[in-house]
Amino acid sequence: FVSATPSQGTYDATTGLWTVGSLAPGATVTLQVTATVVTGGPKTNTAQVSAVDQFDVDSTPNNNVPAEDDQDAALVQPPRTLSKRAFLAR
Repeated sequence: FVSATPSQGTYDATTGLWTVGSLAPGATVTLQVTATVVTGGPKTNTAQVSAVDQFDVDSTPNNNVPAEDDQDAALVQPPRTLSKRAFLAR
């Protein structure tokens, strides 16, 4: 983890919780996270609504059920980098 910039609310880097606050219907907010990847291969980044102040008929916050509409994941493939080594075939 390097940094996080929310378009609204606050982000706690220690807990990983983004407190958004109130949203108007149809509103969009974003959280831009910058990280340094130290191991190869794809990484999955998951986000989930952990608490709400109103009833949601089709999901339960913070229950880790990916099929509900309060949780989503994105697969990130870090770019490959070249080292400063060269291997020449004879």
